[in-house]
Amino acid sequence: MNSAKRSAFQKIGILLFTFLLAACAASTPAAPAPATPAPTMPPISEVLATDSGSNSSVTPSVTVKDQASGGTTVTVADVVSAGPGWIVIHRQDSGDLGPAIGYAAVKDGDNQNVIVKIDPSKATPVMYAMLHVDEGIVGAYQFPGPDAPVIGDGQMVAPSFKANSATVSNVTPLVKVSDKEITDGTLKVDEVDSSGPGWIVIHTHVNGEPGPAIGHVAVKDGENKDVSVPIDASKATAVLYAILYTDAGKTDVFESPGADIPVLVNGQMIAQSFKATIAMASANTTPTMDPNMPGMGSATPGTPNPTQPAKSSGPSVSVFDQALRGDTILVSQVVSQGPGWLGIHIVTPNGSMGPAIGDTSIVDGVNKNVTVHIDLGLATPVMWVMLHTDKGVVGTWEFPGPDVPVMVDGGPLMSKFNVTGGMKGSDVMLKLGQGNGAATSLTDSQGMSLYYFLNDTPGKSNCDARCKQKWFPLLATGKLVADQGVNASKLGVILLSDGSRQVTYAGLPLYYYIGDNHPGDTKGQGVDGLWFLSTP
Repeated sequence: MNSAKRSAFQKIGILLFTFLLAACAASTPAAPAPATPAPTMPPISEVLATDSGSNSSVTPSVTVKDQASGGTTVTVADVVSAGPGWIVIHRQDSGDLGPAIGYAAVKDGDNQNVIVKIDPSKATPVMYAMLHVDEGIVGAYQFPGPDAPVIGDGQMVAPSFKANSATVSNVTPLVKVSDKEITDGTLKVDEVDSSGPGWIVIHTHVNGEPGPAIGHVAVKDGENKDVSVPIDASKATAVLYAILYTDAGKTDVFESPGADIPVLVNGQMIAQSFKATIAMASANTTPTMDPNMPGMGSATPGTPNPTQPAKSSGPSVSVFDQALRGDTILVSQVVSQGPGWLGIHIVTPNGSMGPAIGDTSIVDGVNKNVTVHIDLGLATPVMWVMLHTDKGVVGTWEFPGPDVPVMVDGGPLMSKFNVTGGMKGSDVMLKLGQGNGAATSLTDSQGMSLYYFLNDTPGKSNCDARCKQKWFPLLATGKLVADQGVNASKLGVILLSDGSRQVTYAGLPLYYYIGDNHPGDTKGQGVDGLWFLSTP
């Protein structure tokens, strides 16, 4: 660090220390000062004379709108930064700038709709969004320290905004829609309750899941009855979805893909499916029939799910119906435009998408045989895999938050698949099987081969985290059952470090192999001279 910057930071430290002494010396509390539109500070030019960034052609700026309080995030509409930096949310104390309660990284140039996680217990009716440099360890917020406030025209770039709890809607988001007839390119949604301004969006039904959007209309904060939505009737399917979106970007401009994303409550989209018909008096076309409705594909492990896109040029997800192998879901291929995340979501009893029970990061481009570890105790027989961006802290899963779903043709890129076995409470049966010319060996109830590891010892697994990327423990989720020919007295379990129980046979832990995709596969036999089929 050069001497000029070191001197500047020393001055900042002296100022901060002086303010603390003054505060401690005060004998009586100061009268509350009225809210001001910008923080009152000493002339920054006297404290800090540093460049605001390496890109001198960019004028740093921050645009933030008044917004409802009570949440865990603040959305900053636009941040222009001359180099990598930070947007920091400060509370207001006695009418002036107070401590920081949250921050988020910003890139060089223009950053739109930056979501900043905050401590809601420390939020105030007026707050400040302050732009800082990232001069220290890149990606690590260091202030007090090298990540000093950005200075423009001798002043901090730190506009104030209101976060008035009086503007917080007490409305619980809701969508109600009965089966509808499309008349003159319009259909009516019975009721939309929105916590803040938003959008009701009509999506097609493609292979058991929401497809492209074919119409939308704005809704106001609160209750909206009999909402008329103009749609493209020529693209309507026999089943449609009504999905509630936010209006987080430009007011009254539908921005999807973009700032306007589906509203989530407890990780679930606010959406309802319904049947649609076209009124004959006004229809010149026949609605496209959904050949897969209401089925969701075969439950046979290894059978390709028909909902998957075949192309790999754009973002796509390909997953198979499968038997659970330990706590692992296998996604055969993911194509991502930039780093991202895969989230595994359960299906709720009413058929809608529920919260994520597992996630894993993916790289830009083609990702093959992606494994996602899930919470077995929450798994359901039908689940969704959804592709997300990695827009927040890189390498940190933030959803709900900045890691929003990837949108394709106006809808989130997600696919439904079926799973069998391995869920909480389900018995674990060991059977005898023979596949691909191998000798008789142990399999699970679905016929998937089971292996032992030569480096294990009776009663102990030595398969570490790297090993488990390819070898998945057979977990005990219920009772152990020995099929004909399997010695029940040799069945047992060991306790793993994460609290789960791994099934053993003759004392040796049992595993699945990532390369086995079908019953009878034995591709793990002899791998590295350490892995072998478990025999009775």
